[in-house]
Amino acid sequence: MRKYAILNAEDIPTRMANESVDGSKDALRRTVRNADKRIVRWDGDNVPYGCANVATYTHAEILAIVNDESGDWWQDLDTLEDLT
Repeated sequence: MRKYAILNAEDIPTRMANESVDGSKDALRRTVRNADKRIVRWDGDNVPYGCANVATYTHAEILAIVNDESGDWWQDLDTLEDLT
């Protein structure tokens, strides 16, 4: 089962990012406004370095967070299309 954590970008060492599903710091999902945070993802018992004691989220919980229109993660794709 996939697990998710939300961490401040400055608190994510390269090793943690490399051991995540995404494989690098540059590939981690970023907030689109306000805070500089990232989502670290991993599967089951393959807990990345430094993530053993962080708050974790289920898939449903992380979807609710990123789809919250008033949150830091939500991006209006219709507005983005209008800008291109």
